[in-house]
Amino acid sequence: MSIFRLNRASCSRHAIYIGIVLAGSALFAVGRAAPVPPPSDATELKKLLDTARDKTKLESPSTGAFHLHATFETFDKNGKPDGSGELAIWWDGHERVKRIVTYRGLTQTLIKAHGSFTSSEPFRSSLSERYLLDALLNPVPHLPSQPKIALEYKPTTLGGLPAGCIIATPQPMVVGGKVLRDPTPAGGAHAYCLTLEDSTLRLAKAPPDKTITYNGLEPFGDKSVAHRISITEEKTVRAKLEIDSMAPWDPVDSDFIPQTSALHTPSIEDVPAGVAEGMVISKVPPVYPEIERVKRASGTVIVSAIISRDGAVADAEAASSPSAGFSQAAITAVKQWRYRPYLLDGQPVEVMTNVFVNFVAH
Repeated sequence: MSIFRLNRASCSRHAIYIGIVLAGSALFAVGRAAPVPPPSDATELKKLLDTARDKTKLESPSTGAFHLHATFETFDKNGKPDGSGELAIWWDGHERVKRIVTYRGLTQTLIKAHGSFTSSEPFRSSLSERYLLDALLNPVPHLPSQPKIALEYKPTTLGGLPAGCIIATPQPMVVGGKVLRDPTPAGGAHAYCLTLEDSTLRLAKAPPDKTITYNGLEPFGDKSVAHRISITEEKTVRAKLEIDSMAPWDPVDSDFIPQTSALHTPSIEDVPAGVAEGMVISKVPPVYPEIERVKRASGTVIVSAIISRDGAVADAEAASSPSAGFSQAAITAVKQWRYRPYLLDGQPVEVMTNVFVNFVAH
């Protein structure tokens, strides 16, 4: 599993924020935009998303071998800088990849080649930073088969060009007439806003309040690559990235040979939520936010958490939530939980998992 999520932009944080607000206003002011004939049904919407994915996904066979270098910055929840670094990628298909990340003065090298996956000792990275590598390499993810996703189209214009936002909303999982899980309150809807002329992604939104903007678009083979990416949460810039060079590359086998004996199998593991639940030693229940109690609101917060080798929660962020109040209450509680260390080959390792925190009004 890659632990890299990075970013930086050439313009100031304030300029980016203003640009995001203006772009967001233009994209979602559907009623004021010139009408654009929408795709006629869900099948056409899915095809439009597939086209956008093919056009923006960097690590795909059609891209060809490439070398990329980018610089990035990350910010805390108050918008204050909390780290910066560089990212270099050498890509020659899914089976031959090398990434070198320098962040907060530390460097990590990851190499995948010849059926093996090695990495230098990982450094601590924030969860908000992790979203950036996905935003760079895979801006439009595949829609899951479960839960089912309802697609809706909203026409707009962007920079004077016909555009549209595809809203993807997870639907309740129903078996035998019984709702097993309703993901809508927790997961909410994702939105992908494209210019229709070239099916290029310009803006994406994810719950509860995450916005990703793609600027500085340049062609690379059959791809359209955003050279400036920024991520905001609750109107605060959390990460920004700028690609300063990207070019075709002629790989040789020696490029994928570890240069130091310090490389080893990565020590951070993705663990399913159900497995992590069985590792819990102690829980601290969340404090029900008073404003939500007054509204008699209910909902589920999905918390992405990193559990350290000693079982403490090293970091936690809300991956999806019905409200900011529920998010903060869930994060505060989960950070106090304790787990049994997760063992890999008899050795404790860091893990990343999702934690579901339910709030039920009484």
